Amino acid sequence: MKPEVTGDLEWVEAQYHSIRGPIQSEWKFKQNEFEWRIALPPNTSATIYIPADAQSVLAESGKPAEEAAGVRLLRREQDRAVFAIESGSYFFTSSHYQIAPQQPFAGTPVLSPKDTLLHHGTNLAVTMAAKPADAAIHYTLDGSEPDQTAALYQGPVPITSSALLQAKAYKAGFHSSAKASAVYEFIDPQENGVTWELYEGAFVKLPDFKKHTPVKSGHAQQIDLAGLDLPVHNFAMVFSGFLEITEQDEYTFYTSSNDGSRLYINDRLIVNNDGEHGTMDKSGTVRLPAGRHRIQVTYFQSGGSKVLKVFYKQPATLRRPLPASKLFWHP
Repeated sequence: MKPEVTGDLEWVEAQYHSIRGPIQSEWKFKQNEFEWRIALPPNTSATIYIPADAQSVLAESGKPAEEAAGVRLLRREQDRAVFAIESGSYFFTSSHYQIAPQQPFAGTPVLSPKDTLLHHGTNLAVTMAAKPADAAIHYTLDGSEPDQTAALYQGPVPITSSALLQAKAYKAGFHSSAKASAVYEFIDPQENGVTWELYEGAFVKLPDFKKHTPVKSGHAQQIDLAGLDLPVHNFAMVFSGFLEITEQDEYTFYTSSNDGSRLYINDRLIVNNDGEHGTMDKSGTVRLPAGRHRIQVTYFQSGGSKVLKVFYKQPATLRRPLPASKLFWHP
């Protein structure tokens, strides 16, 4: 955990629902006084980076931080004190902390249009803009890192085939920007897509679908809930199709869901993300030869937000959504 105290930012609150329970972080910075409240659930630990310079006085709940229970100093860095902490609740303070002058960041490029599904034969050109206006934008179309050796944006970029566009802005005197990404896919509606079935019921885990009858079914371009007419809660779904793999390799699949989900490849369970929970990611890895492979994703929702996203990656690539252009109705 490493808070970034920068500019006129005075406070941040965050919470993450882990499999062990909620992880909470809340920090404030004002008049050279940094305060940080942390809560870790049982059976967890963390490495924390407390903003601190040579003049800073570090404490936990009013006592010297190095003497606090569950706290161990690992090292000091130029502008940080690094501690290991055990599960529990903590209140750290760093007094007399001075923010060093910081270099600004270039603005994240704005891509227009963003993620788009296209039918073959469609023409599309993507424009990019960033601040400062004279920042150089470098981009790639294959999902690789857009460093300063990548193509330089000089005008609308034609998209003629499926692409994962990544772009960053660079300017002297500025840190490079955050990365902007967009997916452009060409599909054939007669070939690409998956089928889905909808089941109604008060499920608390994924059911045995053989014992239930779907109340609705249809086709979708992607394994996603977007655009589907679904109940508010108390339902389950099965998405089925075939995923085209272009080269033999190890593939890691992910589901991000609220509530539970599972992913099968060739009828083998690869990702088990079942159970009632908030949005949670789970993954699994399998080696696949080139060709089309049966894929099935099951999902249920009992209450709260409806979330289902599916991703994959190879060892040398970034995690990305399953491409709609690689999903087919038939083998």
